[in-house]
Amino acid sequence: MEREIMKDFYYGGDSSFSFYLLKGEKNILVDSATLNRTKKLNDFLEKNLKDGENLDYVLLTHSHYDHCGGIPMLKEIFPKIEVWASERAASIFSKEKARAFIKEMNRAEAGKEFKYDNYETLKVDKILKEGDLISNGNFEFTIFETPGHTKCSISFYDKEKRILFPGDAVGIFEKNGKIKPLFFSNYSTYINSLKRLSELEVNILALPHNRPVEGKKAKEFLKKSYEKTLEIGEKIKELLLKGDNEDSIVNNFLLKIFKKEDAIDQPMETFMLNLYSLVRAVAKEI
Repeated sequence: MEREIMKDFYYGGDSSFSFYLLKGEKNILVDSATLNRTKKLNDFLEKNLKDGENLDYVLLTHSHYDHCGGIPMLKEIFPKIEVWASERAASIFSKEKARAFIKEMNRAEAGKEFKYDNYETLKVDKILKEGDLISNGNFEFTIFETPGHTKCSISFYDKEKRILFPGDAVGIFEKNGKIKPLFFSNYSTYINSLKRLSELEVNILALPHNRPVEGKKAKEFLKKSYEKTLEIGEKIKELLLKGDNEDSIVNNFLLKIFKKEDAIDQPMETFMLNLYSLVRAVAKEI
């Protein structure tokens, strides 16, 4: 799956996690997957960074454990590397309990692979906010605050090259090709963020899970994701108003649509928590 999408823009990964490297005056990685992907991530970087080249920045789309899991390894291999993320993500990482939870979740996936699990090193070196610009000479990204999946979610958009890094703000492809909405924090703000990103001209949709989507399929994905989000969200709302409880909606509706075997690699606990989060996000607005 590993390839050069365009000059100085490299992709690698598997059916669950994507790695994106943007080379220039400064070399940038977007997100860092999980602890159990650190060997794959390191191999990817070793292949695409020449001898003597450093990784300078990691841009985080949000604070979830499966996006910041590789940070301890990166900080050990590249001591001068900086982590750039939203102010809310910085606040989350500053809390000992949050770092402990991120460590626990990454360990749950990694099994006995604990080599790079020093999550005390997890901190944000530069705060990114709406309208900020990031350039490494070859790529220039505008920051969009895109809450809804999490309160700390941000997206990166290169208008000239039409590249969008949305994090999980636009949902994901399941392994079976189905689109899964991810409005874990707030249903309405997720829809607003998704609609906003859908209005951008996008030729490369650099999804953090499964694979990038390119050409006409990028816009098609955004359109279909918006439609699927409304379909799932409004059905959950209908069931809640009818009097169904969380357990009933998860077991009798969501689990019939989304199967654990089709999901990205994650513990069963996380998979189920995510489904309950969909219901709770809608319930907040009723």
